[in-house]
Amino acid sequence: VDLVRRIATKVVEVEISSNPEVLQKTVRRALSLISESPQVNLALNPADVEAIQVREIELLKTFPGIESLTLKADESVSPGGCEASTKAKVIDARLETILAEVLDSLTE
Repeated sequence: VDLVRRIATKVVEVEISSNPEVLQKTVRRALSLISESPQVNLALNPADVEAIQVREIELLKTFPGIESLTLKADESVSPGGCEASTKAKVIDARLETILAEVLDSLTE
């Protein structure tokens, strides 16, 4: 199981570095789970903030329930992942969290 975890982590790291769409898909997935909230905070790796800033208007159009999207650089969020939050809800879409959930489900 540890070997599978290490291999999967490396594959994800390579995919993130070579495919900028990974970040876009991760953000969209997180926002879709929180899209009924008018104010959403989005924590991103500092290296990813600009990539989402240029798509902020597009994201707001895609999720009309979100009126305001506040982006925050956060070193604790790995590249390619995010954490979306409102006053009532937190969506942890950091890639290491997603990967851990998938791998944990395989060992159950």
